[in-house]
Amino acid sequence: TATENQVESVTRRAGETAVNTDSVSEATVQLRSAFADINGQIRDQNSIVGSILESNTHSRHHIGELNSSIRAISSIIATVEEITDQTKLLALNATIEAARAGAAGKGFAVVASEVKELSLKTERATGDVLAKVDAIEEARSVLLNHLGEIDKRMQAFNLRAGHITSAIAAQRTVTDNIAILAGRTSENTRTVSQNIAEVNDAAARTQDLAGQVHELSSQFSRELTNLLQSTTNCLEQLANFRKSYIEKVRP
Repeated sequence: TATENQVESVTRRAGETAVNTDSVSEATVQLRSAFADINGQIRDQNSIVGSILESNTHSRHHIGELNSSIRAISSIIATVEEITDQTKLLALNATIEAARAGAAGKGFAVVASEVKELSLKTERATGDVLAKVDAIEEARSVLLNHLGEIDKRMQAFNLRAGHITSAIAAQRTVTDNIAILAGRTSENTRTVSQNIAEVNDAAARTQDLAGQVHELSSQFSRELTNLLQSTTNCLEQLANFRKSYIEKVRP
């Protein structure tokens, strides 16, 4: 009976262990799924980072071409400034010659004035172009700095993503070990449950045998009592017979 009670307690605990093992197995499956999702997201992010770095490389190439264009524009502007200076000088000389010519040089003076005005407009336009080129050059420098900063951050992001991937791999290894141990625990629990069932059956058989032994012992006790009673009666009869015989044969 004590064995049956203990078996019942062990069976209950084995059932709880089986439930807990199933929960652990389910949790490991969920963890594996979560790890797979995280790895997928990290791969997508690494792909995006690679695209950004590649775009930055193309942007640097285009910025290099822009720098070449700026240098070409600067060279053209220098040539225009040189022509403008020469035009100013020619307009000044033409104005002087028109003044010397007097009334005959009035038409030439008008042309000289127009040339001077054109040179001034060209000078102002050249100044505006130079200001815009300087602004473009400054924007190019800022853009290069930003691209460099983006590269640094993307590389740092890749480094952190590598650390995360390594940590996930380590956690996945631990999870796999947990799953293996959970499987072994489940197998052992089933084995224990089978052994408990066998013990329970053995206890039941033992209890039946104990009942049979008790019944046989009771029967043996009754038969032994009857035998002793019969033997006692026989001994009493022999004693009485002996007494009668002695009385008969005594003189």
